[in-house]
Amino acid sequence: MITTNDEPTYRKLLRLCSHGINKLDDPFELPEQAQTGGERNPWYYEMQELGFNFRITDIQCGLALSQFQKLEKFMAKRRVLVDTYDQAFAGMRHCRPAQTEGRDRSGHHIYVLRIDFEAAGMSRAGLMRELNARQIGSQVHYIPVPAQPYYRRLGFKPSDYPNAQSYYSEALTIPLFYDLTDEKQEHVIAAFKELLG
Repeated sequence: MITTNDEPTYRKLLRLCSHGINKLDDPFELPEQAQTGGERNPWYYEMQELGFNFRITDIQCGLALSQFQKLEKFMAKRRVLVDTYDQAFAGMRHCRPAQTEGRDRSGHHIYVLRIDFEAAGMSRAGLMRELNARQIGSQVHYIPVPAQPYYRRLGFKPSDYPNAQSYYSEALTIPLFYDLTDEKQEHVIAAFKELLG
């Protein structure tokens, strides 16, 4: 689901989600094919750009509408969880929240720590294995785009983006989801304090 308040973006998204076609109200590029006797042909449509088949289903729409009714509750819970993490990691030497600005406006999709693995004396892979052994999931969000083979073939170099590389070398995403209990969150925090000091 995408929302926008920009009309040109809205129209482009309508086309992109349906094979590059908007049957509703885009101006036709080939009006001579679109009309017969000055009236629109009822079957006619135009593919005006390359698009995809991303049309949402009725079931997905129904689920989304029901979830919207719970949005404030979801957001409030995530803010509490984030605040607990922020306080827990505030005094740690080798890790810190990746960002703390805009906490009251964020959707808190993920919680990312920046960890100085060298100073901590542990690799990211090693830490992830230790967390996994404690049944704590972790992930890296995200590998910088210029580091991906496709973009390297296009001439992009990771070294041209030192901030992205710096972030990537330290990033680790830890559990954050609506059903995360206080007990499970404390388990996560305790594991980090044990493993990173």
